[in-house]
Amino acid sequence: MPKQSTWTEIPSPEEFKIATHKRWTSRDPTLVYIEDLLRVYHEQTTGFDKVYVLTDLFFAVDRWLKLCQQKIRWGDKVDRDREPAVYRLFIVVVERLCGSFHPPITLNVLARKLEECFGREMVAHGYEVDSQPGLVEYLPRDQARKYLLSFKDGLAYQHAWWRDVSDDPTGLVPADSRKVGWSHGEARVRQARELGGAPQPTDREEWAGFVMSMSRDIYMARHKDCYESDTFFRSSYLAGSTVMCSGSMLVKDGRVLGISNDCGHHRPTLDHIVNVLECLRTHGVDLARIEVEATVPETVAPRGWSTGSGLEVLDSHGNTDRMVRGLERLE
Repeated sequence: MPKQSTWTEIPSPEEFKIATHKRWTSRDPTLVYIEDLLRVYHEQTTGFDKVYVLTDLFFAVDRWLKLCQQKIRWGDKVDRDREPAVYRLFIVVVERLCGSFHPPITLNVLARKLEECFGREMVAHGYEVDSQPGLVEYLPRDQARKYLLSFKDGLAYQHAWWRDVSDDPTGLVPADSRKVGWSHGEARVRQARELGGAPQPTDREEWAGFVMSMSRDIYMARHKDCYESDTFFRSSYLAGSTVMCSGSMLVKDGRVLGISNDCGHHRPTLDHIVNVLECLRTHGVDLARIEVEATVPETVAPRGWSTGSGLEVLDSHGNTDRMVRGLERLE
């Protein structure tokens, strides 16, 4: 990596744009988001609000650097010539965040501290369920990666782990939540057979469960819908660790069409869905075609249920307004 002078302060969007030579190359949606965060950061006047924005900036920059390492697969995703400037930004953001804690902390514990403040840990129900011996399957991180969604040109792709792929088992196909589906436990199947039929489909039959990690990685796998041994819950992907959001997602032929926060393990809020929408926007996903279905406090919407397009939700609840509110994200 070429040697460059470091920033001693968080750069302005203009300084960052010049350093990344973005005016000479195609637009990078993740860098556009990073620029937006830099603008919002310099608009804040209180220490907490600045730390709040820096937290999103930390994970966004960290994700860009990871995408840079994936350039072999997605050659048009990032421009490696920009890596030195992005890494310089990463260093100054880390320094600011580590110094904001009292006493100051180091990089090796920073991500965990930010998860405690801004992520979504399991609620009491989730801990109670997962504590039952042999009930839930936790995946090692290397096994979870086969369920990872990748994005290109606004479409989601995934390894076709749900079928026997003899030609290219490592190849990616357009993601499809119906093919991922749900798996019915033996007890439910047995009960249905005793009644002379099969488990009845639900209104979520075309949807699939998902989680988004703190580093903005989205996973989607087949969930097992009953409380038996080796049950697969949304806590399974990251072995009970903190998530940025969890729920269900509707994806057809790679097009993300629906998102819901229906997860009893984490009970994410509408603000956590905004995290997913922000991530999808950086991948070029059309938010206008996404239908968001979210449980919210009844003081916010009648019957505690809110719907709207992804674009409407992001415009109403995301970005600057959500950042200025700050403390609401810690509920």
